[in-house]
Amino acid sequence: MPTRQFAIWTKLIALCFLLSAASWAQDVLFHAEDQSFSVNLPSHFQPSNSPPNGTVLALETQGGFSLFCSKGEPVELDAGQFAERMKRNLYDGGAQILGKAQKPLAGQPAASFLVGGGEKGKESLFIFNQRPDAVYTFVFNYPVGQRQKASGIWNQASPTFKFRQAKAKKS
Repeated sequence: MPTRQFAIWTKLIALCFLLSAASWAQDVLFHAEDQSFSVNLPSHFQPSNSPPNGTVLALETQGGFSLFCSKGEPVELDAGQFAERMKRNLYDGGAQILGKAQKPLAGQPAASFLVGGGEKGKESLFIFNQRPDAVYTFVFNYPVGQRQKASGIWNQASPTFKFRQAKAKKS
């Protein structure tokens, strides 16, 4: 009898794990507050109760993952130069820069870097995306030790970004 109960419990645990993994894999389409872009993220992300000032999207999960975005005026610097300037500011503030990359986001130039030490127990991926109408700064926070999981989430989400077409200015 104990062997049969063990087998039943093992199957229940496996079923719970599969259901949990399946729910994490389901995506939800989130729109920025100003409707300038949308992105698909795992269903565990929910709107934040206390977004930072200027945020056009603030989402978080109970597991310590969060995505914040702010939209700023277009700058003359390209995404890589803008990222270098921001990186210096963070470094001067005591953060550790763990790596950097330049890779397009939704067809436009983007630069990113990883930061540790800025907030205890967290690492962050900063992404700067230069678009014709604005520069978007995305900050994807995750718990230290969860870099691989965070990378999987970002790699799954980044191709799903859709930006609203910038309206041509009348002359």
